[in-house]
Amino acid sequence: MELITFESEAFDILQKNMLAEVRSTVKKTVLDFLEQKENLQQWISSDEAMKLLNIKSKTTLANLRKDNSITYSQYGGTMSYWKESIMNYIKAHSNACE
Repeated sequence: MELITFESEAFDILQKNMLAEVRSTVKKTVLDFLEQKENLQQWISSDEAMKLLNIKSKTTLANLRKDNSITYSQYGGTMSYWKESIMNYIKAHSNACE
């Protein structure tokens, strides 16, 4: 086994650098997690999508999917809608009415 020695000043610098690296990694990990959590909250249910669009018919919602007017995802029998795409659709069509 080899014994490595440091001067106390060099050890302090090494320790500070390692601590800064750990802090940076933890901060990046936390920010990435929060961003992913925020993105997950962007997917909404069919009922929420219909409320935002102010529609009562599931057929109308299906037609918007079929026309690729809004972004959606299907997992099993559950449909989820990307909230931002619905908001963009609303903005685009509210300007057309003015």
